[in-house]
Amino acid sequence: DDRWAPDGNVRKRQCHLCLLSKDPMRQWIPFQDPYPIPSSVPYQALNEDGGCSREYSPENLNKVIAECNRNGMLVTYNHPVWSLESYPEYAPLKGLWGMEYRNSSCAAQGYDENNGRVYQDFCVQGNRMMPVCADDMHSPIRPTNGYPVLGEGFVMVGAEKLEYGTVMTAMEKGDLYASCGPQINSLTLEGDSLHITCSKAARIQLISHTRCVSMAH
Repeated sequence: DDRWAPDGNVRKRQCHLCLLSKDPMRQWIPFQDPYPIPSSVPYQALNEDGGCSREYSPENLNKVIAECNRNGMLVTYNHPVWSLESYPEYAPLKGLWGMEYRNSSCAAQGYDENNGRVYQDFCVQGNRMMPVCADDMHSPIRPTNGYPVLGEGFVMVGAEKLEYGTVMTAMEKGDLYASCGPQINSLTLEGDSLHITCSKAARIQLISHTRCVSMAH
């Protein structure tokens, strides 16, 4: 169905998934990409039919996600607010590795892309999902509403070395955090006490099941 977007236009709801291959030599997508990619782009080979349908329904999307997982992909659920999706559309999704907690470009366009509640909706159903902060950059510098959003969102991975397989293994395990600025220097648990040191921040909150259970300034 059609839904209103913040810019006043009517747009169709949709679902965007990002696939991260655990094997750098494994190039695969679930279906033919409808957008033409210049032949100069090295991932042209990705445009192969993976045998999945583009039907927009939770049932079919779960089939697509499952097929992606079987083919060695970590699947991220992108910008649900920009996609105009609501709880009935995203709640049934299973097998997701992560979710865009914030998308800087979408936020700059007027969408509420601080998706804490959407993330909690998944977590309280028992889904273990990794948070992702990203800029959604499709070019080196893309001004959005008059300013570039390059570098606002990032994922810090606790990998032993900067090597593809090592980084992907750490990501799959969940040795990471997502941020739009503050950096975590250390995080340890001693008994019932959680200790954290980080860069300058207005406050630190520990939130569980949508409730703030602890706050420090």
